[in-house]
Amino acid sequence: MSLPPGTEFSLVESAEDKLAPAAVDIDKLEVAALANRPELREEDYKSRIGAVEAKKQIAALFPSLNIYAGGRYDSNGYLYNNNWSDAGLSLSMDLFRLASIPAINRTNEARQKTDEARRMALAMAVLTQVRVSVERYKLAVVDQELAAESSRVDQRLASVSRAGSNNRLESELESLRTDSRALVSRFQLATAYAATQASYGRVLNSVGIDLLPDSVTDTDIPTLAKAIDASLLEGEKGVFLMPAAMQTASRAITVRVLDLPAGMSEAAVRAQVERIVVRNELATVQSGDALVLALAFERMASGGTARAQWRVTLSEPGGRQLLQQNYASFLPAVTTERGLGAFAEAATLSVIGDVRRAARTGAAVEKQP
Repeated sequence: MSLPPGTEFSLVESAEDKLAPAAVDIDKLEVAALANRPELREEDYKSRIGAVEAKKQIAALFPSLNIYAGGRYDSNGYLYNNNWSDAGLSLSMDLFRLASIPAINRTNEARQKTDEARRMALAMAVLTQVRVSVERYKLAVVDQELAAESSRVDQRLASVSRAGSNNRLESELESLRTDSRALVSRFQLATAYAATQASYGRVLNSVGIDLLPDSVTDTDIPTLAKAIDASLLEGEKGVFLMPAAMQTASRAITVRVLDLPAGMSEAAVRAQVERIVVRNELATVQSGDALVLALAFERMASGGTARAQWRVTLSEPGGRQLLQQNYASFLPAVTTERGLGAFAEAATLSVIGDVRRAARTGAAVEKQP
């Protein structure tokens, strides 16, 4: 991170998803790679240099023509004339080198064929690298999606376990075990995300994108970051990939918790629900144009035991409902605020996949009982 030892810093968990979709038009990517890769440009220069060298070798076989003229002086006093002028023309030719013309032609032809074969082999290697990098990126995206789904399941299990532990339905050890597994799943998700970003970088490298801008106005970190972002966006456009910065952003979520039992803090339960929403790559705001995720608590009559459920709905600001689902569980007669919050977390995780899809597309999700 290029920080001096002893520097204090904090890591911020971002809910923004900047992954670009995998390329679908491989042919255009290959054309861009053949046009941009510096190795291929180097081979073009080598070919031009070889052609010039061949011309120089042929030109060296022509006769040598020398023209000279100038004044002369000799200090010998016995000469009749100490000063004179002369001019002349000389023509010379190495007859033995004429015999080497066939060998020179064969050498030039062999060099030209070698250059062509090397350039073709390099082009095939570049095309192979493009295809392999794209396939690896596709696999990395799939791995990240699986890691995200696994993380959501483990978070849900941890929330259910905490709710059971708080209500004395499960042991504290089981709650710790599920919490630990959820933490490992989040670490695996972060690792998968890093691997996906590295795979995407290999795709850009295989196409030959230079992320360094042509010029920058200053060398401070914000200016350099802005210049590199602009260069990256332009490079992504050039290789026919959908730029990551131009993807459809997810809509923000407004969380509302309704009908809580007396004595329960609405803000505390809502904060636990918002934490689950943020952990699953969504942003939470309190504004009028965001999707509304509402959780309404209600008790249910049951013989000998107390049951309760959350009525979970996702709606547009105008009131159009996108999702509706009930999440029921057993509760003791005396419900604690912590247990109720864990219960709300479990209810949120049960629908978080549908919420993420609705936030990206704005489409209604099929209602579930």
